[in-house]
Amino acid sequence: MTQITNQLLISTPLLIGLIAVGVAALALFVYGWCVRFSRIGWSGAQVLAVFGGTLLLALIPNGGGLGGFFISVGGAVGITVVVLLLGGLLRGFFRRRSRRAKFIFRLFDHILGSLMALLNVAVPLLAVGGAGLVFAYYVGGSDLMGGFFTDAFWTEHCAPYALDLLISALFVATVKGGYRLGFVRSIWSAITFALAFGVAVLSVILIIRVPFLYGFANMLAGAFSSVGVMLSYILGYALTYVLCTLVLLSVVMLLHFLIHLLVKQIDKVRPLRFADGAIMTVLLCVFTVAIICGVNFGVYAVADTPMPETVAEMIPAELFDNLTDAFCSSPIARAFYESNPIRMIGG
Repeated sequence: MTQITNQLLISTPLLIGLIAVGVAALALFVYGWCVRFSRIGWSGAQVLAVFGGTLLLALIPNGGGLGGFFISVGGAVGITVVVLLLGGLLRGFFRRRSRRAKFIFRLFDHILGSLMALLNVAVPLLAVGGAGLVFAYYVGGSDLMGGFFTDAFWTEHCAPYALDLLISALFVATVKGGYRLGFVRSIWSAITFALAFGVAVLSVILIIRVPFLYGFANMLAGAFSSVGVMLSYILGYALTYVLCTLVLLSVVMLLHFLIHLLVKQIDKVRPLRFADGAIMTVLLCVFTVAIICGVNFGVYAVADTPMPETVAEMIPAELFDNLTDAFCSSPIARAFYESNPIRMIGG
């Protein structure tokens, strides 16, 4: 009886998890069915397509070094751009066809929409979870996860490619996000945030320097004199600061609104919209690649630098070797680590 009770207690969390996953999958299926394949995002399938392209790219001998880095990483980015461009053309075809489609086409539109909704959630989770398992495998050892890490399915078909799936997902998100943001819109958003911060600082300066404003603050402080001298001055100057900031922010928001209308007009001109999105895509791709290179170089620098004795006593000697193996576990990830431009240029 006790064994049966223990089995039920152990299986209850798993059962709850399976039910939750089933409900979420059903909700996604219904959502995709309603939105349809011609209208829903295709990110999940696009990540898999880019990942498939990186598997083919890994078959090309590149010789390592900076040349090998640009072939591997530049090729992966290029594959991402091609996949997304083809996806845009295909989406346009489906949308035009769906307006005058027969029943069988509309049925497949709904079915494929449901499958795509599931992929859009499953693939990012798989990419992040797979990368986490790779680091657990290399750092924690094959004894973790029972016999899963010693199974040929993991060692031969999952671990050697998991990080590249995550990199493929990052590249798809980067290219898509860069194009949708646009260079002009991004620059103006950054300027707006800078102006908002400037308004917060300027309000303080104005209250201190402008006689009308600090006189107004003193007048408000007099109105709150019943609460004490210190608190009345805090309230007086705080309220003046808030009022001054709101007035200046309203000017900034009005300017932002007018510029936003101008940007929307630019978006209606397709060549300008394409150029605007392309510039931001290039900048965002460079930024993403630089961040990944920086992380990889940081791990290399720490692993290659002798640790002080006090630190070496606390950290296992093989930890950084295992981390290096993890970062080099898949072809594109290995290019970021072994052929890292920061490492190559820095010697």
